Amino acid sequence: ITQRGYIMGVNINVLAEDGTICVAHSGVELGQGINTKVAQAVAYRLSVPLSMIVIQHNSTETIPNSTVTGGSGTSETVVNAAIMAADVLLKRLQPYLTHTNDTPWQDAIDAAFSNGVNLSAQGYWGGGPSGSVKTNPLYDYFVYCACCSEVELDVLTGEIQVIRC
Repeated sequence: ITQRGYIMGVNINVLAEDGTICVAHSGVELGQGINTKVAQAVAYRLSVPLSMIVIQHNSTETIPNSTVTGGSGTSETVVNAAIMAADVLLKRLQPYLTHTNDTPWQDAIDAAFSNGVNLSAQGYWGGGPSGSVKTNPLYDYFVYCACCSEVELDVLTGEIQVIRC
């Protein structure tokens, strides 16, 4: 993690042929469920079924310049970058979606593609407000925890025995 905090990126590509949404992100799936979280966030934001989301393999060739996957912040920051990318895509698709969002996804994609709309979008979380790159040398993401131990202390001898941690 840099002094600017977590720096994460997401790339969303919509395949015009069938409307499949391919998502690449800079986090690494280590069993924390980051791929599922990103897929769920994108599906929710775009109002499409989760089955339409495909998480791509991670590579610095696809999403460069990110920080490490570590701590608890990677999932949250990657999801924020994914939401930003989905918002960019939604803004481009807005003319093709009805106000009630009743237009089927594929119809909107077909119309947008026919009109030359870019069906790729990027999101970037730079650690600052709304994902901007921060100038503050400290980052805003902290993880808190607590620990408790039971010990016995003999005040006469100073002997200490740890009962449980």
